[in-house]
Amino acid sequence: MIMMELSDVRNELDKTAKKLADFRGSL
Repeated sequence: MIMMELSDVRNELDKTAKKLADFRGSL
């Protein structure tokens, strides 16, 4: 259960990081 939560958090961080990278790339 804990591993599942960790992977979910990690997935959200990856998505957020990608959004930030795309945003910075468009500036």
